[in-house]
Amino acid sequence: HFCGPLPVNSTHRHFPSLCEPLMSDAVETLIFVDVDGVLNVGLRTHEGGPALLLNQANVRWAMGAGRDAALTGRRREAAARLAAAADRFGDLVCPDHKEFSSVLVRRLALILKAARGKRSVVLTSTWREPESAERLGLLREEIAGQMGGSFDFDARTEVLPEATACDRLRSIGRHVAQRCAAHGAPPRLSVVILDDFFVGALDGWDVDGRRMRSAGDVEAYVRRAAGTAVEVRVRLLHCYTEWADAGGLRIQAAVGLTRQHIEEAREFLAGVDGAGGGRRSGAAAAPVAVKLGRRPSLGGLGLAASVVCCLGLSSLARCFGLAI
Repeated sequence: HFCGPLPVNSTHRHFPSLCEPLMSDAVETLIFVDVDGVLNVGLRTHEGGPALLLNQANVRWAMGAGRDAALTGRRREAAARLAAAADRFGDLVCPDHKEFSSVLVRRLALILKAARGKRSVVLTSTWREPESAERLGLLREEIAGQMGGSFDFDARTEVLPEATACDRLRSIGRHVAQRCAAHGAPPRLSVVILDDFFVGALDGWDVDGRRMRSAGDVEAYVRRAAGTAVEVRVRLLHCYTEWADAGGLRIQAAVGLTRQHIEEAREFLAGVDGAGGGRRSGAAAAPVAVKLGRRPSLGGLGLAASVVCCLGLSSLARCFGLAI
């Protein structure tokens, strides 16, 4: 818990130049950052299947496939899901030369800048693995540009096999526990988790005998993992939503950071969300409200609807399955 500002309804004036150092020195902030599904958009090809990156190549394939009457089954459904996602999130489509959205990186930078006191940015994504060094370097450069200075991740969660959302949450819990048990641990710790949990809903998956049915359940798990030596506040920003298209096709999407996420993070990091900083276990987060407005035109992406791709889905799709 921050040694926070005066209550909102107070008539006293807050003087940052005098008070901010006292407020910030006693708190440390850990920001856990996933990449796939947080700094790009991904969606399930089918129930329980791998995920597809929403990039220009895949959208071109989907537009061409939509005109192919011979396409059937899961390939047709995958094309329909990609087209629907591109219609909603056209401004977040990744260009062919990189696997993240500049819009989403800009939103991440706004969250990082909102952290007060000592800040540690922890990479949780499979991008922390050695084979992702090149694309991670490109991402660091992009974040640095948005931050207005040099940038690198301060830490990475331990590289262990991750096949499910349960594995990811355990990894985060272990990292928080280690920080709280370390010499020089802060008296107060604020934890922000940016994750889509493998393009997954909080639908009751089990972690160490506890069901994750809501953001409150995830936050409570991390607080328990931290122990009692440090006062810990936790906030999950779950970058996931789902909807059905006009034909009833279920679309599960990791939608990246939204404007709603930015505002929620700012309020949490400012300490204006209550003393505990977390929702009660079982308390669901507000649904991700994707502000569509005027949907971006696919033509605005420079993608020709007449393109018919002769390559298979596996050739064009960037299937990151376990990477999200």
